[in-house]
Amino acid sequence: MAENALQTAQNFMQDVIAPDVRELKVKVDGLDKRIDDLERHMNQRFDEFEKRMDDRFKAAKDQNDANMREVLGAIKHLELMTENVGLRAVMEVRERVAVLEARAA
Repeated sequence: MAENALQTAQNFMQDVIAPDVRELKVKVDGLDKRIDDLERHMNQRFDEFEKRMDDRFKAAKDQNDANMREVLGAIKHLELMTENVGLRAVMEVRERVAVLEARAA
């Protein structure tokens, strides 16, 4: 009788539980494949996004560098103009001093 009960349990497992387990294994394998595919897809999307951000940051840095060079050029130009104005003022003062010295002599 014990052998009969054991045989019945074994048959039950082979006939009922084993097909369900195999079906679940197939489903799990399918889900694993989908997860791997999604992971690859997401990695690709993140890589593309990272490249776009790198390109945008590089473009912004390049524009910032160009703006900085332009500002520094304008500052240098103003320094030269200020220097010229100062030289003209000194020359005018020298001329006036020379005229006054000539009158005094």
